[in-house]
Formats: sequence, structure tokens, C-alpha cells
Amino acid sequence: MNKIATVSMIKNEIDIVESFIRHTCKFADKMYICDHKSTDRTREIIEALAKELPIEVSTYDKDEKNQVGVTNNLIQHAFEENFDIVLPLDADEFVIKKDGDSKDLRKHLQNLDPSKCYKVYFWNHFFADDDIEKFALSRSIVKSKTISTTTKIILGREIFLKNHWRVVQGNHDIKLPNGAEILLADKNSPLIPHEEKIFYAHFSIRSEAQQIQKYMMSWLNTQLAATRYTPWNAHGKKFVNDYLKDESTAKIDLTGFFPADLELYKDECNLDKNGGGYENKSSSKCFHARRKFFAFVELRKNFIKA
Repeated sequence: MNKIATVSMIKNEIDIVESFIRHTCKFADKMYICDHKSTDRTREIIEALAKELPIEVSTYDKDEKNQVGVTNNLIQHAFEENFDIVLPLDADEFVIKKDGDSKDLRKHLQNLDPSKCYKVYFWNHFFADDDIEKFALSRSIVKSKTISTTTKIILGREIFLKNHWRVVQGNHDIKLPNGAEILLADKNSPLIPHEEKIFYAHFSIRSEAQQIQKYMMSWLNTQLAATRYTPWNAHGKKFVNDYLKDESTAKIDLTGFFPADLELYKDECNLDKNGGGYENKSSSKCFHARRKFFAFVELRKNFIKA
């Protein structure tokens, strides 16, 4: 039987992280979790659970977000430790078997082919109650009417290592050494057949405060590392733009959403340039990263109360 591992980069997911870990450990032989400087009790919860469950905890201690680099490093580490199937997961994603038989989920994943990578659709879910003390999947849940057209990736060891692949931002696609993304290049690629028997239950938005935290911090931290090696964060950017149009913004104290000293980054346009993905040849991206940095400094002044 195949050995199964999951890899995750997590930041400030206190309301869902324990449910995510306990659910995932029902089918995974090991979880690799990298904490990105959580400021709530997320890290404390992870470390407590690691005493009873197969979890390897690491830390990414920089302010800028380099999810691509961290995720690919964790994937490589898992394969080096001889895991056959690796699932890159966010803390708000729960792997579900479509027939509802959770006991059979592990067996199903163990029978996946390590010589293939799989694309899996996800379904947006929302909590209809405020009882965060309950196990997430036992809460009152509303599911969106239609499944997302976006996919996530499950990785097979043999094909992934043989072809020197990497996952892209958000774990939505595979990037080839030449920079091409498989799913974008060929929607019917035989290399990644659709895995029809499972889907991911995605709890992206769980409260107003969590929504602000998720998109505001994610976008700003991603842009701090915005170089020609770093992808854009389109969802975060849209949220920030919409949020800035709201006149109530000035009334909200966002202390803690920004690195303490952005000046540290003004001359660093190539942060972790070897840590994430393949180079985008567009030289303008690096130029725009510098321009955006100074915009972030102004944003920070406007958001954080004196």
C-alpha cells in the first residue's frame, strides 16, 4: 500500500486548524506543517497535537509570504522520506469521499498510482453557525450550489520526481521546468486525470474578521516577496482594492496585519529568489515590485492607528 503524506503552510487558522489536522490524520501517514509566524494560538495547537499525531512541524520566520517555495520544499522532503502520494493542503481544505464513506478514504488514496498526478475539484462550504468549539465537519454547514471549476493537485512520487515538476501558487497546477503549467497548456492532459471519487470541502470564508485576515495579510505578505519569481495574488488584490473603497476602513485597527518595519524590504527585490518556482522572464515584474513596496508603506500608515 502507498504511504500518504500531506504538506501545508499555515498562518493564523486558530478556528479550524485542530479540525483540519484531526480529519487529515485519519487518512495520512504523516503531516508536514510549516507555521508562518502565527500570532494567535495556531502554533500552540499544532505543537500540542504533534505530541499525539504524526506531525512534523517547521517554521517560516520571514514576513513575506513564499508559499510556493515552502510548499515545494515540503513536497521534496516528503518524497525524500519515501512517501508515495503527497497532498498539498491548506488548513481550510478537507478531503472528502463523494460517497460519504470516510473510513474508505484512506484505502482509496492508498490505491492511487504513484506514476500519475491527479487533479481534484473543490466545493466551497460555509458554516451556518458560530460554534467554533465543534469539530468543523459536524457543524451546521451550507455548501455552494455548484462545484468550483478550479482544481487542486494530488502528487504521485514517481512522475513528479522524474519530470522535475513543481506546484504553483495555491496548489492548482503543475509547473514544468520550462515554465509551462500543465493544466493551462492542456486541459485534457493525460498526465493528470481527474480524480472523480473525492473532492475538497473548502471553508475559505468563515467570518468577517477571518476574511480580512486571510486576504489582507496574504496579499500584502505575498507582495513583499513580489519579484519575477513570485506569482501574483489575484484574490487578495481584489479584496484589498474593494476594502480600500470602504470608508469604514479608517475605523478599523489593523495593527498586526503588517510587518513591523517595512523599511527593511525597500532594497530587497529578489527575496528568496531561488525558493519559489521558475523565473518569469518579464523584467517589469521586479520593477513593479519596487513600486508596490512604497505603496505598501503608505497603506500601512493609513491602516494602523498611531
